[in-house]
Amino acid sequence: MVDSSVDFRNTFMPQQAVPATNGGFTVALVPVQIMCYPLYPAYVLPPPPQQLQHQQQVPQQLQHQQQVPQQQQQQQPQAVVAPPTYARSHEPCPYGEESSQQVPPTAYVQQKQYQPQQQQYQLQPQPQPQQQQQQQLQQQQLQQQQQQQQQQQQQQQLQRQQQQLQQQQQLQQQQLLQLQQQQQLQQQHQLPPSYSVVAQSPQVVHKGLDNPAGHNNCFVNVVLQTLWHLPAFSGAFNKLSEDPSSHKHNGVACLFCSLKNIFSNYMYGDDATITPACVREDLSKLFAKEGRFQLGQISDAAEAFVEVVNLLHDCLALGRDCGTGKPCLPHRCFTINTISVTTCPKCGSQSDPETSSSYICYVTVNSLLEFHAECPSHTLGRLMARELADEKGVCTAARPCRDPCPKQKCLVEPAPLIFTVGLVWERADPLLPQIEKVMDLLDPNKPLDIKEVFPLFANGNYKLHGGIWFYGHHYTCFFHNLRADNWVTFDDTIVSPLRDWQSVTEKSLKGHLHPSVLFFHQL
Repeated sequence: MVDSSVDFRNTFMPQQAVPATNGGFTVALVPVQIMCYPLYPAYVLPPPPQQLQHQQQVPQQLQHQQQVPQQQQQQQPQAVVAPPTYARSHEPCPYGEESSQQVPPTAYVQQKQYQPQQQQYQLQPQPQPQQQQQQQLQQQQLQQQQQQQQQQQQQQQLQRQQQQLQQQQQLQQQQLLQLQQQQQLQQQHQLPPSYSVVAQSPQVVHKGLDNPAGHNNCFVNVVLQTLWHLPAFSGAFNKLSEDPSSHKHNGVACLFCSLKNIFSNYMYGDDATITPACVREDLSKLFAKEGRFQLGQISDAAEAFVEVVNLLHDCLALGRDCGTGKPCLPHRCFTINTISVTTCPKCGSQSDPETSSSYICYVTVNSLLEFHAECPSHTLGRLMARELADEKGVCTAARPCRDPCPKQKCLVEPAPLIFTVGLVWERADPLLPQIEKVMDLLDPNKPLDIKEVFPLFANGNYKLHGGIWFYGHHYTCFFHNLRADNWVTFDDTIVSPLRDWQSVTEKSLKGHLHPSVLFFHQL
């Protein structure tokens, strides 16, 4: 019986035969596997030649396995367990007969199996299905977030592009609307281009008007020079004059035809001086019953201007109401439509709105100078507003209060293209300091904001374009030349260019000329 305490690993049996001393089994050890042979009273045979050849190949296989990666070398050794051996009795027995006495297994021998095997590669452990699902979900979420970010960036870029396109389209639409409005105004009212466009137009021809001794044509001459040198009026009038059906002809005295003759001489005449006889005769005929504007008489230039505009309205309105319908050229250029409301400060009663229209907005010079002395920083528009606010009304309650009530004026759209201001002087020959202060207030480099004059009206800027001056019994006028950017004085037949507004002020002070009617052209 073999002793189980003996370690048979890494040991080799001798190749010679060993006689058996008992009737059990003799174990012959080899390097690869354990061979068990039943031993009888005989000699143990050595291992066959194939196993000897295998023993010589074992070192080479071990060297080959050391070159395999570590992941493939970490394989658990396979255990070869010797089958249980049952010891028999010492008494020999014939073949096929077994002893009635059996003993438990003697030993379990473990040894590495050095049998050559094919090269195997250890695979990485596969993740469990739940982990795979979580990883897939995370990847999908990341992809979705990236896609959302890209979509947001694209949307932001598209929004920016759309905003830029919208802004460009809005600007284009505004420009188109402005052009359409100008074209509509020119078609409806037959108005000339804007003030800035007229400034780039060819130079206006400057000519004098005849005033022989004793005719006293100076008040008519300044009115004709005014109408010719106001671009908003003269440009539209020239277009209207090309259509014979644009006005209603008056057989006795047609002021439209007379003014057309004067303007034709301005444009196409060769003479440096034009005679105003046709206009002067028409005025004397039309106002013969009233005894006004007769030949040889001198009259007020502001009154003559208002009557000439009214006569042109009669010729061009063609029987329509310019206040409610389509306005004619004189009304569109000069009419100032206002609404006034009187409010009592004591009882709070208000009067019904009163509408009024005029061609000239009158202000007193003394009030302007007093307000200017109190508030030197105030502009001309704010000073005029204070002057208009001083106009008083009467309480309209059932039991009216005795105190005067303030009257508030509001300008009604559309605003005139030419805002005309009349200055009322206390004396016919004012002092030079007063004239100098007024000339300082009328600086053309400071635009007149119509909202300052009428606070409830929208913004609208005007620029002083010219006016009528008076001294003694004689009228002259000054107008700004847009093309040359200088000023020109018209004294009947004498036409003199001036460098700037300071030159106009010096000439006014030198001749004691004070402004009477001012024309502010809309910008």
